[in-house]
Amino acid sequence: MEALERVAFPVSSSPGGTDGSRPVTAIAVAGVTLGRSALPARRCPMRLAIRFLGVAFLGVVACESGTGPAGDLNGTWVEVTAPNPGGGGMTLSLGTVGSTVTGTGQVCYVGGNCYPGAVTITGTILGSFHLSLADGHGWTAVYAGSVVGHDQLRGTWTDSMGSATVFFNRAP
Repeated sequence: MEALERVAFPVSSSPGGTDGSRPVTAIAVAGVTLGRSALPARRCPMRLAIRFLGVAFLGVVACESGTGPAGDLNGTWVEVTAPNPGGGGMTLSLGTVGSTVTGTGQVCYVGGNCYPGAVTITGTILGSFHLSLADGHGWTAVYAGSVVGHDQLRGTWTDSMGSATVFFNRAP
């Protein structure tokens, strides 16, 4: 293993070297010096511009990734659950027109019995969403929350058994 050594270099902060020198510490490994420029960032406007463009590019890439725009409920959503040998799970198929949400779903509680089964969904999205689910035979539930990124719903599910935080992922 090569030894690391600290090396101090006299560096001038002006092109002509007339304002004096100051030591800059760098690391040398096997005779190759690793380190950063001794010039402060304010003396190099291009460095700041390059950093800004890099951050802006990453922001655009993050906004463009995923399968839909942020806040988009259109599509099929599958409940995120721990493995459950007894079965169960929920799927929501949603569509929006303006702020109105409609859809259908399948709600199957634990035990292999798909109760209540097929449901209809109505609701709104105005930043966050509020969905009402019903099976047509008296069972109802409310799911209210927000779209996280492009591909996840996070909200509170409330039905006759109580309330819980529930996540759904957009189906591929």
